[in-house]
Order: sequence, then structure tokens, then C-alpha cells
Amino acid sequence: MQFLALVNRARMECGVSAIPLSSFSGLAAADLRIKTWVAQAWADVQAMHSDWQFMQTPVSFATVDNQSLYLPTDTGVGTDVTDWKRDSFRCYSTADGYGDEQVLPYMEQDTFRDVYQFGQMRTNQSRPVVFAIDPATRGLLIGPVPLAGYTIDGLCYRMPTDLVSETDDPGGTGNNLPSRWHMLLVWKAAQSYAFYEAAPEVKQRADTEVTRLKEELEIEQIPSMIFGPPLG
Repeated sequence: MQFLALVNRARMECGVSAIPLSSFSGLAAADLRIKTWVAQAWADVQAMHSDWQFMQTPVSFATVDNQSLYLPTDTGVGTDVTDWKRDSFRCYSTADGYGDEQVLPYMEQDTFRDVYQFGQMRTNQSRPVVFAIDPATRGLLIGPVPLAGYTIDGLCYRMPTDLVSETDDPGGTGNNLPSRWHMLLVWKAAQSYAFYEAAPEVKQRADTEVTRLKEELEIEQIPSMIFGPPLG
């Protein structure tokens, strides 16, 4: 649902008015509050977890000879990055294609500095075998210093988006929340309405729906926990 439709649905569930809004122009104070609560609900949902799958986007870029640091803008995703999915990166020879693909493991930055930013390893060039995250720029540090001719791909997590205009859509471009979960925003806005208006009947229903939808969303959109191999 677009922002305007979300606000109208929240108004309906809160019992504010039977007449839908046609625009955000000249909103009454009560409607402006609901609009604000829906927008805040979207911000809150995005902030609930740092590893929502609906906030992932693919990354793919070519290595540059003698360049070890790749800023987010160098990877093709611009500045729209909050973090990198550390277990998602691979590397392959661009000329040979996917048949040459290998996992590119993540290494903590302190260890990376001691191994690949020390002595001769600062300048030795070869095929990338690990990556770290530069704390200053949030860019990717590739080790060893790569040769040109390799492609690195993986996943990153996008920046949260805002609902501002009438046609903004949590399921559109940016962070793509599937439409079946949009009612979570409506019910979270209804919770805010219920607190503000001291409406216990609205709060009870909103609390029930938020709990149900949040749990179902987490089951679908958070990576599952798995058991590792035996230690012995």
C-alpha cells in the first residue's frame, strides 16, 4: 500500500472518519498525527532488526589493479549501505566466469590489518581471498591487494527509507517490505493512536495484531538459525 492508503486504513481501524483522505494537503491535526504515526511505524519496523532480508540488495563490482579499499560508491550501490552481509561474498575471475567462483570469507579488521596491511603484504598483489570492513569509511578492504580482472559479489543492507509523499510505498523501490506485511504499519500506528486518545478497545486489537504480524514477519524475513558441525 502507498502512504496515503496506509494512512486511510489506519484512520478506518482507529474509527477516526469514514471519509477517506484524497491527499495530504491541508490535513486536520488528528489526521496529521495519524500520518506521522504511520511514517514512524515504518521507521520502527526497519530498525527492529539489522538483518531483515527485505532490506538486502545484491552487490557486484570488478577489482581494480592495486586497489584494496572499495568504498560503497565503488561497488555500484552508492551511499545506500548500512552494512555488508558478511557470509555472502564470493569472488571469481571475470574472464572465466562462475566456474571459477570461490567463497570470499570475512576477516575482522584488526586481524586483516596485521596480515594484509603489514610488511610486504601491503603491496603484494594476487587473487582476493578475504575481505574486511574499513571502520572509517564502511568500505570493503580486499586482501591481498587485488589484481584487476576479478569480480566480487555479495549482499548489503540498505539504508532505512522514509514515508513522505502520498505515493511512497514500503513495498516499492528501496526497502521492499512485501505488501502482505503492510498492515503491521497500520496497527503500529493504531497503537500510537490508542495511547494518545486513551482508547483501550483500539489498543487491545492493535496489540494483538502487531504481535501476530511481527512474529510472522520475523519468521519469514530473518535468517534462520542453524546448527554448526560437531566440534570433535
